[in-house]
Amino acid sequence: MKRTNSDIHGERILTLLSRQKSGELSTEQLFLQLEAGYGFLLNSVDHEVPSSEQVNRRPRENWKIRVGATKKYLRSRGWISDSPNSLWRISEAGRRRAKELAEVAVMSTSTRDRIIYGDIVGYEAPQEFENRRAAFLAGVHRQTQAGISGGAEGVDAICLSDGYSDDAFDGDLITYTGFGGQDPTTRLHIADQQLIRGNLGLVRNYELERPVRVLVKKSVLTKNRRDSSYLYVGLYVVVHWDWALRDGFKILVYQLKSLTGQTEAGLVSSIAVLTGGAEEPERRDSLSSRIVRDYSVAEAVKRLYADTCQVCRTQLRTAAGTYSEAAHIRPLGAPHRGPDVPSNLLCLCPNCHKQFDGHALTIDDDGSVFAFQTRIGALHVHPRHPIDKEHLAYHRASSVPQS
Repeated sequence: MKRTNSDIHGERILTLLSRQKSGELSTEQLFLQLEAGYGFLLNSVDHEVPSSEQVNRRPRENWKIRVGATKKYLRSRGWISDSPNSLWRISEAGRRRAKELAEVAVMSTSTRDRIIYGDIVGYEAPQEFENRRAAFLAGVHRQTQAGISGGAEGVDAICLSDGYSDDAFDGDLITYTGFGGQDPTTRLHIADQQLIRGNLGLVRNYELERPVRVLVKKSVLTKNRRDSSYLYVGLYVVVHWDWALRDGFKILVYQLKSLTGQTEAGLVSSIAVLTGGAEEPERRDSLSSRIVRDYSVAEAVKRLYADTCQVCRTQLRTAAGTYSEAAHIRPLGAPHRGPDVPSNLLCLCPNCHKQFDGHALTIDDDGSVFAFQTRIGALHVHPRHPIDKEHLAYHRASSVPQS
């Protein structure tokens, strides 16, 4: 639990000042109005009195100390005018900012309970937005700061910025890191990520094959930190999710595939058109590898088992014949880099495939199959199908419950 920061206090203060005819409030009046309007949102850390304040005649709580620091923050952005310490006076720029915040609040209220999975009418990819607020007001991404828009029931949009080193394009695939566990100052992981809220929602999207709108900070594509606008790059589907380790802590990693075959190279080429340039922007030379699946390998493994699941021994029959799915033990693409070879494939029915990818099923080196660490049987293995135990160990390690 953390103290309410200057960004949040600043928005609340501008809102209160804009409601005053004079555009002014004394510090004492401001404290009273903040407590009356937003006191129920303050947490226990906000209400703590630090030891450095306890020696004062009128010790201040943490939230009041932060409000004092917020004055410098607002003045540096030109949102309040210079005034004595005991007075807060909104500027014209501050009134414009307060109006923008009111528009965002209206948009948030109108769309909070209305999740749209898919394109937003009037906004076709690729489309550039000046900032996150513009994308928010368009309904493309319903958050102005969080990277994931949605909750545990599903996610309608994600945003890639340069805050996570693992977020990257790989051909028509995107590797995306879940939220949580980072120190906001150092960007190092200090705790395990949790399979909750938007992190869980992306898993629900995977299970239900719901599309996700993807917003990307321009600098991710151009490698130029000064490019601060955002691009809506289209609809993607979650094709895999997994656990990985960063800084000694567990993080959630998702792979999303473009529904239209959009690639990083194609997006970079489109930037010049969007910005009115005649040529592509300058880019550093780099090597890029795109995953090319050899579907003949998967078909060969499935034929070897006559479309019979190696775990539950089910053979599904449809009007078109028998059906099974080839499951990669160690996933393809970053950060896993699993090979597209028979020793990294299993022949599974759709149910077991979902359970295996969802880390409900694991397989020991001796072929024992476990459902949530309870042995349920043995893996059927054809004599001509050697399975790499290192890949099984990799899958088990990523399926261990969080600490």
